Amino acid sequence: MSEVDDLRARVEDLERRIKVLFEATGTADPPRPTRDSQSISPEVEDLMRRKKFRKAALLYQQETGANTSQTLEALKQLKRDQRGEFSAD
Repeated sequence: MSEVDDLRARVEDLERRIKVLFEATGTADPPRPTRDSQSISPEVEDLMRRKKFRKAALLYQQETGANTSQTLEALKQLKRDQRGEFSAD
């Protein structure tokens, strides 16, 4: 397993634990950000165009509260949109 795979597995484990805590305490889970390109700020779009992926991801998470997997999915979709591709979603 690569270091990235190890980190992804760790993040998934932590997200599962957080979900259990939310359910156990009755606390409402924060709303999930949509993958709608309108939820992505012009600043994030600009960073993606300039291939500043790490900065774009951090800014997107800061703006939306998205977790790592949600951020990666949203930015992958943005990248496809910027290239003129369409997803089946």
